[in-house]
Amino acid sequence: MVVQENSTAILMLCNFIEQVTELGVEISFILKAKKCAEYFPTEEGPPLVFEGNVSVQLKRQYPKNKKNGGQRGVAWAESTVNFQINNDLNFPFPFETKVKVMVRQLEVSVPDQPIHTCTHYHWMDWPDRGVPEADLAPVSLLARLKECTTPIIVHCSAGIGRTGSI
Repeated sequence: MVVQENSTAILMLCNFIEQVTELGVEISFILKAKKCAEYFPTEEGPPLVFEGNVSVQLKRQYPKNKKNGGQRGVAWAESTVNFQINNDLNFPFPFETKVKVMVRQLEVSVPDQPIHTCTHYHWMDWPDRGVPEADLAPVSLLARLKECTTPIIVHCSAGIGRTGSI
């Protein structure tokens, strides 16, 4: 889809695996459920290859923050955080925020077509059937996406809650 529609931005509003909660029901144990297929590699290295010899490769991911115990590419954005990919992408949070966003550069290869590059924004802490942290980070993220001149792909797990909100 990203190649077919020439999309240069993907907004992912879920995680691959998420904790399951039932509204109004107290759960005494933690349930986890798969919310999204893994359609890109989470580490730099070899690409994921799919049917039809379509491949997706992770080229870069930001932020790379040592404050988070060295966990690569994952950090709580604090104060002013600038994400830069290919020296032409600036995505500032000009304020203190608690929203967890990872930005990745992906390359999608389809046989007999040029390599397609897109930016993947992964909002990691918006809970299913919940409300994200109330600060200006969503406004900044949406303002950045509004600058895109190509179709934007937005997804969560079901496509009606978090995606519908965007």
